[in-house]
Amino acid sequence: MNYLKEKVKRDTSSKSLEVFFDGACPVCSREIAFYRRCRGSSNINWIDLREHPKNELAPGLSRSQALERFTAITSDGKLLSGSQAFIEVWRHLPLFWLFGKIFAIYPLNLLLELMYRFYLRIRTKPNNP
Repeated sequence: MNYLKEKVKRDTSSKSLEVFFDGACPVCSREIAFYRRCRGSSNINWIDLREHPKNELAPGLSRSQALERFTAITSDGKLLSGSQAFIEVWRHLPLFWLFGKIFAIYPLNLLLELMYRFYLRIRTKPNNP
């Protein structure tokens, strides 16, 4: 059990993750607000796209792309979107760390991605001026 605590502590020791989200989406905003109240969330750089009008957010990531899908960038520059971004967020939050491990396993990661894609189809269109 001590190993799990050390693993979580090591993963959340610095801001090693940037998360881009659509603050104009009510569901997205509520979910991110929930995550931000969780222990370990201060180690994640949460970026509300309403407050960042720049067209290019990072190499290979435009604002419109980030508005279309939940997106994260790891400290080593790896771009993640959809279910992979959620899994990485969960790995950084001690309360959800186990979910991050479990949903990283095939076929659960595929199921999570399919559920996320279904959500995207019924979600209101992103606020992209």
